Amino acid sequence: MDTARKTRDMDPKSPLGDRCIGWVLMRQGDFQGAAAAFRKSIVLDPGNAIDYGQLSYALSRLGRMDEAIAAVRKSIELNPRLAMAHANLGSYLLAKNKDLAPAAAAECRKAIELDPAVDCAHVTLALCLFEMGDAEGALTSVRKALKLVPDFAQPHCIQGLILTRLGRFAEAEAAFHRGAELYSPTAAMNSWTCESPLSYSHPDGVTESESS
Repeated sequence: MDTARKTRDMDPKSPLGDRCIGWVLMRQGDFQGAAAAFRKSIVLDPGNAIDYGQLSYALSRLGRMDEAIAAVRKSIELNPRLAMAHANLGSYLLAKNKDLAPAAAAECRKAIELDPAVDCAHVTLALCLFEMGDAEGALTSVRKALKLVPDFAQPHCIQGLILTRLGRFAEAEAAFHRGAELYSPTAAMNSWTCESPLSYSHPDGVTESESS
């Protein structure tokens, strides 16, 4: 944090300092402070799609889903090819209202079209399809995620849920057991998933134009 603050103090007109502070606060779980820091960086660099994405994540963790959706939509407006922005929009829409599952699924499919390696897009798509009554499609999607991130607990647990609906109880039990083995309270902050601030950038000054 000291380094981030020194960076800001050395050049108050640069967005990099507030961007770094936002990152550090996010890692510390201070999402209110992180949101404030990213708002400041956006004032200094209003065309930065990544900062809007980071802001959206912080807002989502605060439960301010409408604001999170607005922020990530702005990120997409600024750079429509940010796959994680589409994936996160899908996640936020589904979290806001399960009735939005079709719209959320469309965003996840767009993310996958842009980057098939975005594991959380496959996970959220699986949840959308599950809500829409397509358990087989959901199973296909979550297994694509598991090929990308076999050591993450969440997809295993979701697979267990889907297999339960399909009546494949022995397989479901094995999936839940594997998820429990892998579970870590800090996993969401250490993985490239829709629930991770890593979804957008590292705090090293990389801009959305440099990352696209």
